[in-house]
Amino acid sequence: QSTSLTATKGTITGTSGSFTVSATTATALAFNPVTPGPGTAGSSIPNVVVQVDDTYGNVVTTASGSVTMSIKAGGPQASFTSGTITAAVSAGVATFSNLVVNTPGSYTLTATPVGISGVASPVNSSAFTVSPAAASTFTVSTPATQNAGTAFSETITAHDAYGNIATGFTGAQTIVFSGPSNSPNATAPNYPASVTFASGVGTASVTLVDVQSTTLTATQGSATGTSAPFTVTVGATANYTVANPGAQTVGTAFNDTITATDIYGNTATSYTGAQTIVFSGPSNSPNAT
Repeated sequence: QSTSLTATKGTITGTSGSFTVSATTATALAFNPVTPGPGTAGSSIPNVVVQVDDTYGNVVTTASGSVTMSIKAGGPQASFTSGTITAAVSAGVATFSNLVVNTPGSYTLTATPVGISGVASPVNSSAFTVSPAAASTFTVSTPATQNAGTAFSETITAHDAYGNIATGFTGAQTIVFSGPSNSPNATAPNYPASVTFASGVGTASVTLVDVQSTTLTATQGSATGTSAPFTVTVGATANYTVANPGAQTVGTAFNDTITATDIYGNTATSYTGAQTIVFSGPSNSPNAT
């Protein structure tokens, strides 16, 4: 530094002129800050700066050479997804601005000197965290076979662009559902107005009403995901539809079709066998037949 020296006793004082204190020879590398990051998957890890120090921790601005960076995930050796792992020393400092990992976790960095006079040993940073990136896709669980009109739970998981669960995707989220059709009598499926997520995972209560093989898609903005195909079966028999036979002649037998349906108009395919049906509507004849 540039400094001056002051001597004092009681009210007696005096100060030297300005003079410079220079670093001694280089002896070690040091991270500054000691803890890089925190980082986000797919983005450069911030605050990765290594300085060349003398014995007292002063930056040796005259140092030259370079520093090579490696990374560990917890204990095991890991690797950068992209980035230049060697940076030149300039004014005693090597700065890394493009080191990227795509997997969240706890990491440490190791800086190794290359051609720096007086410095032989690598140095480790403190542990730092890489978090998932923002949600960009959903996975939608595939339910078992469901009955029309019966609510079931559907799990939706948000992922970032690298397949990590987007744990920052939390709270009430507006999700648009699509895929299943309206029922034959035009009843629409029932979806929640919003889905509450915790650490990237949400559960929605869904009620479908059309008998079909279908998929379920969840969408928010550009983030979307679709389940595998599953089946919706008919609900309990609730109604009949009776075909209009058209004009008929008295005394002449005709066939009429009766179809059992659930409350949504789906044909009750399991309604089989001999059934006692009560007919009504037409009057007796004038002669009481």
